[in-house]
Amino acid sequence: MKKLRGKATAKIGALLLAAVLLTGTVFAQTGEAEGETQVLPLTLKEAQEISLENHPRMELAEVGVEKARMGVRQAKSAKDSLADAERKDYSMVLQERTVVPMAESGLKIAEHSYKIQEQGLKLEVERAYYDYLAAEEQLKNEKQHLERAEKQLRHAKASFEAGMVAKNDVLGAETQVAQARAGLMTAEDEVEKARMEFAKTLGMSLDSQFELVDRFQFERWETDIQAAVEAAKEKSTEVLMARENLKNKKLEFDVATSYWTPNVFTYREAEYSYKEAKIELEDLLADVEVNIRSSYMGINTLAEQYQVLTKAKEHTAESLRLAQLRYEAGMATSADVLSAQIELNEMEKQVTDVLYNYNTAVAGFKLETGLEL
Repeated sequence: MKKLRGKATAKIGALLLAAVLLTGTVFAQTGEAEGETQVLPLTLKEAQEISLENHPRMELAEVGVEKARMGVRQAKSAKDSLADAERKDYSMVLQERTVVPMAESGLKIAEHSYKIQEQGLKLEVERAYYDYLAAEEQLKNEKQHLERAEKQLRHAKASFEAGMVAKNDVLGAETQVAQARAGLMTAEDEVEKARMEFAKTLGMSLDSQFELVDRFQFERWETDIQAAVEAAKEKSTEVLMARENLKNKKLEFDVATSYWTPNVFTYREAEYSYKEAKIELEDLLADVEVNIRSSYMGINTLAEQYQVLTKAKEHTAESLRLAQLRYEAGMATSADVLSAQIELNEMEKQVTDVLYNYNTAVAGFKLETGLEL
């Protein structure tokens, strides 16, 4: 939609051209071996821009706005026909007074939904980007885990040959290496799945290869919670629909008031509908505030967890180092080292998970409150 979306920038155009080339996936390049796959470097922002241009969901949202605009034109035509009628009953008066405002409400909601759809797609891309990053980070953790296990196996073999430990130490270390290799293969599969999901979100070939430029990082994020609550109330599509419904029910009640007396059923029915719409809006606004405040509390909790786990990870890494030194000096068993390795591997995974959850929680909060993603 030209009015809503505007023209793509030259940078986006270049990215899209690269995306089109990547759709073919495998091609020969000068200086490269035939059949080599090109890797597309992408920042998060660039990935979002590509998805907005490619994803069919935006086209569908455009259709919704165009249909709503057509509905306004039809409503205006219907109102003109009603205005020309010589005799009108209550239903005709009601329709004449409400048909255009209701159609305009539909257009307002459709245009708002378009913007929300755009922000929602950006959030979806951000989550897919972070999923991919998290999978890569976990793969890195598993590689480190395997390296530590192989190092311990070398020490166990050397100690066994020197007659310092029993054969069981070597067997235990070999088992740990085998488990680490299995974990590595699982992590490699998860990276591949995350890559394909990311490609699908961008509307690109599932064979497309990427280099994620932005990396995981922790930045303590804070905001004015009351301002965020008020912003969320304005951003919510459900709140907008409830407000428009209240406005239209008030208009219907005004028409009933001008046409009927309070003892008439039609008058009371319109009055009750207006009161119900008002209560529904108030309840919805309260729900939005509770959700936003709860989300913000969750973000702060994740921030605290990340800081605690990061320190715990450092302590666990030091514990493993000391356990390995004691083992080499014959003052610890292989079980001590194995236990420390498992604990560090689990701690690394927890740190990665919390960092992922923190970043996605902040992104979701920004979407709900209308803050820029």
